Amino acid sequence: MKYLSKHCDLENPESVEGFIAHLDHSNGWKKTLCRIYGYYAKYHNISFSKPKYTITHKLPRIPLKEHIDYIILNSSRKYASAFSIIRDTGIRPIECSRIKVKDIDFKNKTITVRTAKGGLGRIAKIKNDTIAKLKEYIGVRELNQDDRLYPSAEILAKMWRLARKRTIKKLN
Repeated sequence: MKYLSKHCDLENPESVEGFIAHLDHSNGWKKTLCRIYGYYAKYHNISFSKPKYTITHKLPRIPLKEHIDYIILNSSRKYASAFSIIRDTGIRPIECSRIKVKDIDFKNKTITVRTAKGGLGRIAKIKNDTIAKLKEYIGVRELNQDDRLYPSAEILAKMWRLARKRTIKKLN
């Protein structure tokens, strides 16, 4: 509301609508501004009909394998093994956070993945270097069979972003 009040007259819905329409921002931002102003208008008994903004979704930008490997190299032992599992198997961070020691089959180089969206679990193959990282991590932490390997998906995502920033800074 502060942003809108600095640039247009809040008592004049046409002014607000015109300002939002001419912004050089995404349709998602414009839709949010209209929603917020709609609450304001309703509270102050101002008639305001929200314009329709359709949000165009973009495909995610998938990093190159070598960039992922650089980030894994710049991570701690704990998170390097988690990121390696995610890289090898394509599982979601929430699925990674649910992995227990007993879910890892070191002999067959597989991990039993419990799905996070109510689907069936699955078995995923992992690479030799990931197995080595896991053995080292489990050995150092002295984990039991029923212990989870990693924290929540939110923490995994935060640590990924920190490792990515650290790698970008280090490699320019």
